[in-house]
Amino acid sequence: MNERGRKAHQWTADKLEFIEKYIPAFVKATKGATKRYYVDGFAGPGINEFEDGSKMRGSPLIALEQNEFTHLYFVEKDLDAFKALKQIVQQHPNKDKATLYNADFNEILPEILVQIEERSPTVFLLDPEGLELEWRSIEAIAKREKADLFILVSASGVLRNLENNFAYDALTAFFGDTSWMEIDKYKKVGMDRYHAIVDLYLDKLKGLGLTVARHNITARTSKKVKLHSLVFAAKNDVAIKIAEDVLRRLQPPPDKRGMTPLF
Repeated sequence: MNERGRKAHQWTADKLEFIEKYIPAFVKATKGATKRYYVDGFAGPGINEFEDGSKMRGSPLIALEQNEFTHLYFVEKDLDAFKALKQIVQQHPNKDKATLYNADFNEILPEILVQIEERSPTVFLLDPEGLELEWRSIEAIAKREKADLFILVSASGVLRNLENNFAYDALTAFFGDTSWMEIDKYKKVGMDRYHAIVDLYLDKLKGLGLTVARHNITARTSKKVKLHSLVFAAKNDVAIKIAEDVLRRLQPPPDKRGMTPLF
């Protein structure tokens, strides 16, 4: 088996622990549903490798081991990572429940959505490494009756590109409009640009009719520099409550802004 793994850090382990605890709670809460689905938009190779050489199963394997999913969809654009993931999935007992795509998630999403029944509970894990997730994809998912979304908002990626004239299209696709150009004006008193970016994204999610979990989890470097925030949004209060309960069990108390320092 190909042992190629995605480079991982401590925050990766903590994030995966959150997902690992959320999925069983999601399944329990949706026990009345006849079908339920899982979509991993940036699935990676299936294995996360840490600097000390240790390895940890990725989100696709965590979800695949949950027998209660009717079907799972894994999308990975990088060919090498896709091949590694495919090799691992093919050896899994639940392999017949999974469909893999070597594609851009934004392009393949419509094909996936038509395969998922509108009223079926569905978990979407959207965990890109940068600004690859386009707002049009969020809009398409938000039109569904049922959807639980975990979205990694790469605020540090936005910050790195705010002054880059060549990043105009990427930033506009990420936010769905040019609202990112007003980040400085969008800031509230005492709020830095990082939190202004996250708050702008959350407000846009709410504008799509989604409820956003009160606690966000923020990844930081060893020097406490903020990198990105994992946010949770859904269309029903039960899903929000599940996410909040899992966060409370795993995380220390949030800071004065309600941002939980997970990492």
